[in-house]
Amino acid sequence: MNTANTTVYLHAHEGAIRIRSGFSWPAFFFGAWWAAAHRLWFPAFPILALIELFAGFFVYRAEALGAPGLLLLASTASLIYRMVCGHYGNRWLVARLDARGYKPQAGASVEHPHARELRPLWNPETAALLSLLFTPAFGTYLHMCNWEALNEPDRARSARRWFYGAAVVTALVFAAGAVGQAPLASATTPLLGAYFLTWYFAAARAQTKYLEEHFDDDYVRRPWKQPLLWALALFVGLLVASLVVGVLTDIIVALTQEAPRGRRIR
Repeated sequence: MNTANTTVYLHAHEGAIRIRSGFSWPAFFFGAWWAAAHRLWFPAFPILALIELFAGFFVYRAEALGAPGLLLLASTASLIYRMVCGHYGNRWLVARLDARGYKPQAGASVEHPHARELRPLWNPETAALLSLLFTPAFGTYLHMCNWEALNEPDRARSARRWFYGAAVVTALVFAAGAVGQAPLASATTPLLGAYFLTWYFAAARAQTKYLEEHFDDDYVRRPWKQPLLWALALFVGLLVASLVVGVLTDIIVALTQEAPRGRRIR
């Protein structure tokens, strides 16, 4: 039996198991531990555990050496690895079930009667969770798009204001880090966490409750590939811009300090 996002696999002696389609967030966050929990002992668990061991070692060495470029490279590689785990996680589970003799249950799709009237939506809880990685600007923007798809203009305007605020806070934090002033960066970084918590409890949870109350949380999910690729590209772009601004700031500071010395020599 297939729902919009879940397939039931049956075994003649072991019963039924439900597998969600699409991106696997448990696999994304827990990697090798997720594989062990689902008894994907070979080859998934040893391979994932080895990759995580090397990734952790390189991140540790980059921090110890104080090399921001190497740390950025190691962190980016670790993120790509986790994206691969999330993308293929449910497929690995299905492959394991196929090998054990499970078969997908044939049957009609089960959907909420009003689900087809909706435009596809991004899962609001997943969008909020990803905001911890891609800053609150990511989640607030997707929530705004969802409200527009739900034909809720007042809620969409409110979500747009949350998005503008998140964009300002994110720009402020990255600018503080680019300038290279440690006290300023330390003071502004907690703003992202505070903004996320405020937005989540004041506005984000309302969208989840709305979908549960009006559609029993049964609606067509929009795929995550496009927003994740855009978010990753913007995130890397901001990091590169921060590094460039930081280098330029150091050069300007060095030149302004050298200029008075040059006049005294003359």
